[in-house]
Amino acid sequence: MNLKPILQAILEDYALPLNGDHGVTHWARVLENGRRSIAVKTMRLLTATQDATMSS
Repeated sequence: MNLKPILQAILEDYALPLNGDHGVTHWARVLENGRRSIAVKTMRLLTATQDATMSS
């Protein structure tokens, strides 16, 4: 995923300090937490799908 154009667009009008509580470090944590959440949900879905399609 190319985040550079997204970050450039955000930074054009960003008023808070980049190193503040809601700066770049915060964005990185939010992105990583989102990725982890999606990975967990995907694994749960795949597990449920596999369980539902297995024959006894």
